[in-house]
Amino acid sequence: MQLTKTYYKTYNKYMNELQGNALVVKRININLVSQTLQHLQKATKQDIASVTGLSLMTVATILSELEQEGEIFQGNLVPSQGGRPSRQYCYNPSFSQILAVYVSVHEHSEKIHVCTADSFNEIVYQSEEEYDAVSLAEIDMQIRKALAEFPSIKAVGFGIPGVVYNGIIQTCDCKKLEGLDLCSYINEELQLPAVIENDVNCIAAGRCKDVELERGKCVCVFYFPRFRALGTGIYMENGIHRGNRNFAGEAAHIPLGIDWCDSKVYEKPEIFSAALIKLLITFCSILDPQEIVMYGSFIDVKMQNLLKDKFKTQNTTLSQPLISFSDAMDADYKTGLLVQIRELLKPALELKRRENLTDN
Repeated sequence: MQLTKTYYKTYNKYMNELQGNALVVKRININLVSQTLQHLQKATKQDIASVTGLSLMTVATILSELEQEGEIFQGNLVPSQGGRPSRQYCYNPSFSQILAVYVSVHEHSEKIHVCTADSFNEIVYQSEEEYDAVSLAEIDMQIRKALAEFPSIKAVGFGIPGVVYNGIIQTCDCKKLEGLDLCSYINEELQLPAVIENDVNCIAAGRCKDVELERGKCVCVFYFPRFRALGTGIYMENGIHRGNRNFAGEAAHIPLGIDWCDSKVYEKPEIFSAALIKLLITFCSILDPQEIVMYGSFIDVKMQNLLKDKFKTQNTTLSQPLISFSDAMDADYKTGLLVQIRELLKPALELKRRENLTDN
């Protein structure tokens, strides 16, 4: 949730209703100051009081507590308007680091990708290791290696090319991971909160991170790895659409008579474009997306123009989505996964959005 003026106005109105519970009010105020300073990165007491609507005394008390816990630290003195210089307070970017671990399948190997991000979602470390086949043992080793180097990691997230339901990996292109409950393993073994997500859902979340969708509108993301089944992510105004059993987006199962794992589908532009147009029209007929984004290293500019032209002439539906192509799959993947991990660290006591309230 973005910390906007309307959010703070609504917060102050909401807090008036909680005056009878001092402990709850204090905890919510601490969360508000913490989130505000994390958002601003650095600010004076006066700045925070002005933004949040809290008194200077309340802000000063909370900043003192946060400083003792190591969440913030004192910065430089800055000029003030007509008075003595004010002390800036800075949020400690290393206070709540997060760890993203995702696996990818290649023609003759499997890889584990690891990245650590700080409190400002800046990536401070990343690596990848290649294996014949990825199993829990290799994932555990990479996580413990990251934790040894970054002990401030407070949450872990997994991205997998597969389907997860009730925490269990139901299907996965990394076959040794099927049947595992990675989140429960991390909860029990390392005492850390964890989340797991489908790879293309992560890509969709990363691609749409800063996109504002109106009610009922969506973006469809397609990833074509060529030697294994394509994946689809559906992003709606409230986030990723996963479906009843987290199976939404498994487009390879749509009975179009196309084997998306067959290399022959991708060998000639005419064959691939004919197959793809069938798929796009199917999604247009069902979801009427605002935009369709495609990822695939083999989709060059010539192929892009061919696909756009064919879709324009063969699309018989009233749906007319924007057709886009992206080569930022890895960046979008990491961004989408990191956003979901960061959600795990949101405080339990915070102002929740109500249906009759907006952040705008």
